[in-house]
Amino acid sequence: MTSLYIFVTSERPDQYLNSIAHCLMEEGIRRIVFLHVRGAAPSENQTNSGKGISLSVFRRVQILMEGLAEGEYRHSIGNKAGETQALARVYPPERIGEIAKLYKHCLGIDAKWLHQDVAYLDLRKELRRIRKEEPGSILDVTAVSKSLLGDIIASSIIEGIHRIYTFDLKKKPDFNSPWTMLYHDLQQSESGKREYDYVNIVETAVFRECARSILVRTPSLVSSVVAAVTFLFLALIVYFISGEGNRLVQATFVASAVAGLFSLYFNFFPPRR
Repeated sequence: MTSLYIFVTSERPDQYLNSIAHCLMEEGIRRIVFLHVRGAAPSENQTNSGKGISLSVFRRVQILMEGLAEGEYRHSIGNKAGETQALARVYPPERIGEIAKLYKHCLGIDAKWLHQDVAYLDLRKELRRIRKEEPGSILDVTAVSKSLLGDIIASSIIEGIHRIYTFDLKKKPDFNSPWTMLYHDLQQSESGKREYDYVNIVETAVFRECARSILVRTPSLVSSVVAAVTFLFLALIVYFISGEGNRLVQATFVASAVAGLFSLYFNFFPPRR
């Protein structure tokens, strides 16, 4: 099952609702995970602070979507937090019906909604698990702070993750009328054009070239040790059977000397890209 992992760093639900609605309607997502990285912000305590924000956002998004399905927008932050705006005052009746139908459909899709907290130091480990167990999953970084975004991208390069998306708003934000920045208006604007892009930020020519430069794949430590011991064992057998004049033994000694010289050289002059 393809999952949508939404990184949570803000309690404002609007930005998460957009990504969720898009992925439910257009990406075939049927599992949504609100993922909060504890201790990612310098001000957070590494173990306790921020715990539970993923659950809070999980509930806020559902409440917002349920309200929209009934023709209401609920403010969740700021001076108007808790207040509702009847969309009938800003949209014609037929449009209200379309909006309500859209969000009722999203809520009616058989999708699992989950929340999860992961410690900052376990971020790469969690991304590795996602890559291994759910290779087609989407990582959504729409609301991620800049400092955490760097960690996610760096870890994703190493772990071979290639689906990191952001919901890119193409119209000018209007925070006085926040419902105009939601999926229903962005998908079907007055101009007839879609007012957003759902962008894979690592699917670019420059990024792929940089990733190839960074990811010089080498054998694992275990396989390298096994290969080295096997080669040495075979060389010793030939040495005891044929003596030191055998070409394989001589080649082994030469290879060892060259490897030692290269190791010493690169220790002082590491290669740069």
